[in-house]
Amino acid sequence: MGKKCFALLLSVVFIVATGGAVLAAEFKSDMKIEGAGEEVTGKVFVKGEKMRQEMSTPMGTSVTITDQDAGVMYVLMPEQKMYMEMPLDPDMMMLQTSSLEESLEGRAEIKKTGTETVAGYKCDIYEIKYNDPEMGESRAWVSQKLQYPVKVISKTSEGTVTLTYFNIVEGGIDPEIFKVPGGYQKLSGY
Repeated sequence: MGKKCFALLLSVVFIVATGGAVLAAEFKSDMKIEGAGEEVTGKVFVKGEKMRQEMSTPMGTSVTITDQDAGVMYVLMPEQKMYMEMPLDPDMMMLQTSSLEESLEGRAEIKKTGTETVAGYKCDIYEIKYNDPEMGESRAWVSQKLQYPVKVISKTSEGTVTLTYFNIVEGGIDPEIFKVPGGYQKLSGY
């Protein structure tokens, strides 16, 4: 999976995942991202407006912490004990919305096409066609209980990528995991 394709997918997934996320959502899950003949696995932790993703990549472990409330994203490099801090794009912060339709209003055409059970959760299925041609189209399975997508398939000019959450466990997320660990050095210029 090319870096550009992977970065675009993460942007699409972030928009879909945070759009319509209810602040009370709290769970952890295994995740798998597949595309271009490659697979990346990891874990995701969600607590309200905060999300942590830990992914195993050929280049090592990658950890991303997103805090919509603070408007910041941290990219941790555990092997080097370093991190980058970046402001979140205001267009991607959808915290105040209560539905996927509201969060993507003016950015995409959204159509609910049915329901299906994924990872043990009854989900509403949404077809999303983004106004920005580079974002392409997505299909999202949004858990009715979690108000969070548990599966997303995104098609762009770079290819098709699928994100799936499984082994979902609700509650019990320690808020400390959304902080940069002590002893990490901030990369200059970020």
